[in-house]
Amino acid sequence: MEGKAEQKVGEPYHLPRIGEPAPDFEAESTFGNIRLEDFRGSWLIFFSHPADSS
Repeated sequence: MEGKAEQKVGEPYHLPRIGEPAPDFEAESTFGNIRLEDFRGSWLIFFSHPADSS
């Protein structure tokens, strides 16, 4: 993806602030692999919890 910034090991991670674009990512979920790019142009809310709901 053009313009994609890659984080290098040992570099501090920059958390996006309100109004900044979210960093590109790919993750394995209970619904299979998901990529932020798959939702471009959509409003999203992210949340995470342990798989065992504890």
